[in-house]
Amino acid sequence: MHSGTIVRGLAVVVVGMLLTAPSYGQEIRLAAAAPAAASPEAHKLEEASARIVELEAHVAELKAALAAKEKSNPASTPAAKLEIDYPSYPGGETFRFLNLGVRREYIAAERRRLIDQLHTMIPPIYEPAFSPFHGYTLPPRAFRVALNNDRFINNHDFGRDKVYARFFDNIKVQNQVVNLDLSYGLDHNDTLRMVVPFRSTIVSGTGKAFRIQPMVMTMNGTAFGIGDVQLLVKRKWFDQAYKPFNLATVFGVQLPTGKHDGRFNDAQTIIMNGMAMPVSATAGGPKVDLFSDDQRIPNDAQPGTGSWGAIFGVMGTRQLTWNRLRGALHGGLLYKAMKNNSAGVRPGNELVFGVSYVRPPLESERLTLDFTLFGRNKQSERFPGLIMHPEADANGMPIMTPDGMLRMFTTPRPPFEHGTVLFMSPSIVIIPKPALRLTVSPLFRLYEPNQGPSPAFRLVFGATVTF
Repeated sequence: MHSGTIVRGLAVVVVGMLLTAPSYGQEIRLAAAAPAAASPEAHKLEEASARIVELEAHVAELKAALAAKEKSNPASTPAAKLEIDYPSYPGGETFRFLNLGVRREYIAAERRRLIDQLHTMIPPIYEPAFSPFHGYTLPPRAFRVALNNDRFINNHDFGRDKVYARFFDNIKVQNQVVNLDLSYGLDHNDTLRMVVPFRSTIVSGTGKAFRIQPMVMTMNGTAFGIGDVQLLVKRKWFDQAYKPFNLATVFGVQLPTGKHDGRFNDAQTIIMNGMAMPVSATAGGPKVDLFSDDQRIPNDAQPGTGSWGAIFGVMGTRQLTWNRLRGALHGGLLYKAMKNNSAGVRPGNELVFGVSYVRPPLESERLTLDFTLFGRNKQSERFPGLIMHPEADANGMPIMTPDGMLRMFTTPRPPFEHGTVLFMSPSIVIIPKPALRLTVSPLFRLYEPNQGPSPAFRLVFGATVTF
């Protein structure tokens, strides 16, 4: 117990004694003044009377010292303590109760520190495998580096739609995407994030360059390079320290930094009735000009779009404290509104969303399981310009002119539709240290659109380090 507390206690006891002692002291002094024979008992009474006078003077000094201390430091009194406010925290009135019964400043400081931890803590064991679909933000001045690799193969991406089935037979698109994700905690509630993607795309398969049934042509192409960089700011509006859940919003821009000039190869092979013949577009042969005059592959398969975009999002987290459901629920969505690029291509707006439940299966905090439902809805891509088609009869055979030429007609380029694709992912998150996270996330397709990137299976590896 602190010495100040002891002094206050002694003062209260002594003052209580004095409230009853004065009459007794007077009787003693009167008795001592009365004529009586000197005796040992009378001598003792005189000594006691003198001692009482000394105690009265000492108590008066203590009371004066206490009054001076309270006057110079009013915050040390319980009544003044209740008036302390916390302007740095939302809802200061909510935190007043933390000072009830607090008589020492260091106790209040400890409680403020605990509040700080509640406001800024990111428990690694409860964070989901897929960012940014959660309500957490980084603590002030914390820096995070994340790297993930996503490899997937799309079969028949261009051929399921009734329009594109006229152009493509069996197209396979192999994709490998590596994302470098950098985040920095600006303060308790705001996190700055930058995502730099790198992408490699390989297109292979066959299609109908002349839209003629018996004639097919190889349609091989590649694209490689840096993608469109995203700059995002995540703002946490409130958290589970004093609300039922965490809530955050995201605002950002997508910069047209990525390459978007990947093309189908100039040299292809025409196959008809089992015979193969090499052709070259530059030498007057057929071109894969469905998406552009210069044979570019679809915009969605390029590393970048060449377009500016605005990004908006909202996400939340609820940590569960029940023993049988220890873990966290996360959810969120991001919407990208895209402009036309310099070539006149409209990339199409898109919405990505995710819901996950994170649970540590063991008492150890080095391993968690993440069950995620993840999806994307994308609008159609639209391409400028016209393309020519040969007229065909009911059997799909070309109609010839009297002079032996193909009868042709012209149409605008059709839109490249996408739709909604939905995945389910059971992820494993390994946490060797609180600042290091390793994730393995297989994704299984639950629903596929008519066309566009819709692989049946994806595998994502990731590593995250926080400094």
